[in-house]
Amino acid sequence: MLEQFVQKIKEIPDSFRIKYSRSFRWSAKGYRMRFNRFGLDPNTVLSRWEDGSRKTPSDLSVILLNDIGGFEYWNMEALSSLEKQRPGISRVLYREYGILNYSRYPEELLVEQFDQRAITDKPYGVIIDAVADYNGSRLHYSNHNILRKLRSDLQGKYFLRIAEVDGKYGLARALIGLNNRYGETQKISFALLRGHGTRESVQLGSLADRGSLSLEDLKGESAKKVKDFFVPNPMIVITACHTGETNGLGERLAEVLQGRVMAPDGVSALESLNTSIDEASIILTPDYTNGVHTKFYSAKYKNISVWSPIGDGRIWGRSSSEILP
Repeated sequence: MLEQFVQKIKEIPDSFRIKYSRSFRWSAKGYRMRFNRFGLDPNTVLSRWEDGSRKTPSDLSVILLNDIGGFEYWNMEALSSLEKQRPGISRVLYREYGILNYSRYPEELLVEQFDQRAITDKPYGVIIDAVADYNGSRLHYSNHNILRKLRSDLQGKYFLRIAEVDGKYGLARALIGLNNRYGETQKISFALLRGHGTRESVQLGSLADRGSLSLEDLKGESAKKVKDFFVPNPMIVITACHTGETNGLGERLAEVLQGRVMAPDGVSALESLNTSIDEASIILTPDYTNGVHTKFYSAKYKNISVWSPIGDGRIWGRSSSEILP
């Protein structure tokens, strides 16, 4: 796999290589030594990068970022930059949070997560990021801006942590790991679940038998235990297409978590994310592209279609005090 990676890098057009040349000078042996120096297994890293790269045609900017070695290039650049700032950070981010697709996230968020990982007594939310990304959408810079805005809107009242998951078992490991580290004093207050979806599932990884979270996975007594990782009435936003449709995964997740879930009812991407915080809780209000409706589900209210927040403090046509705990 390492030799294939080096070959993809070599196939990058000269015009791109001249402008962005820092990470193109190593042989397979050089890359192996570099990964090993960071405490990372090359095959594990490159397999993850392969799962996270584009698999379908798209526009030129995404092709440059995801084909011909571009996706791996940006990850390698981000990895090198992170290690210069915090030696050992990549090993910690992988072992504790499963993170290997570094270029998907603003660098400052990853550094902050590393620096604050031992602080256990502050409320926090989590970005649950699926490894699988067949069209490379989560590498787009607009996603960086959305995450930066979310971090700013939290006003220092909540930490923002990232967990990268490669399937339903990876999701379970991530939630258990977060609970083991922080759960004694803080449960998860909110989550942003990023991936590709259908009405009945979210694709998390590439494995056919366990790479997706499905409606079936959210049935039974064991699924109900997931709410123990979250605060009462948590706030969940899903970016995966179709998951907000009636009788779909978003609606079921609201029942399982006894919380509030917002998700799209069609094909879309996350265009913006607005945040409202008061003494009781946090509200995240997404806007999706393509004019797709946001669907809101909770244990208290059922299936409210919305376009955007309604003015003067009212959300989804109801006062925020009705929605909050």
